[in-house]
Amino acid sequence: MNDLILIGITKLNAKIWVCDHCAAYRTPHFIYQYKQNQSITLLIERAEVLDSRDNLELKYRRDLEEFLDAKAWAKLLGVWNEHNEMKVPGNLHKPFYMNLVQMQDIASVVTKKDRKFLNGAIIYIVVDDEEKHPHFHYRFPNGNHVAISLIYPGYVAVTGRHLSENEIDKMYCFLQQENTLIGMTKYEELLLLWNEQNCTYEAASPYVSVDEKNEMPDYSRLKELN
Repeated sequence: MNDLILIGITKLNAKIWVCDHCAAYRTPHFIYQYKQNQSITLLIERAEVLDSRDNLELKYRRDLEEFLDAKAWAKLLGVWNEHNEMKVPGNLHKPFYMNLVQMQDIASVVTKKDRKFLNGAIIYIVVDDEEKHPHFHYRFPNGNHVAISLIYPGYVAVTGRHLSENEIDKMYCFLQQENTLIGMTKYEELLLLWNEQNCTYEAASPYVSVDEKNEMPDYSRLKELN
């Protein structure tokens, strides 16, 4: 790479770079190159992606955290300050990049009217989702969310609490409702969106596609997991 200074190589053979007099951004940042042609630009002062909607899988976040020990972090700060005009404090505390705040593109099946029925919740598909199993996201009004399988009545990943029985009833009823504009139920719409937004239909695609005529699981069984 031109005009970049190598900070080091991680256990997963990812390369950490700092720009030499960066012409693109003045904001302090570094580059985590995790594959030959794939990289992500991260802010130095906080755990955020710089001007990007890229996602970074959990294993790469962990790899980055393991690499950025006190010595490597001090080196990164020193190289940035030496080779760029906008400086950062030499004793800057390293952000926790496991909690990387990312911008995500989503495809929602919930209208403003629907949100009232769902008591403020949103149901959506994340574009280029990190989780490869077919699923949708249920976001609570407070911003927390859970991922629910499109194939079986179960959680794929729980980042907060489970749905209450009332929330399950509302969601199950909602997913059976028909979107008259496109002639399919909300659940069928989620199946379509999952395939459109995450599956390339190529043999090497990491995503699992779904049969768009798949019968909706009995999501009332989520209550058994509470």
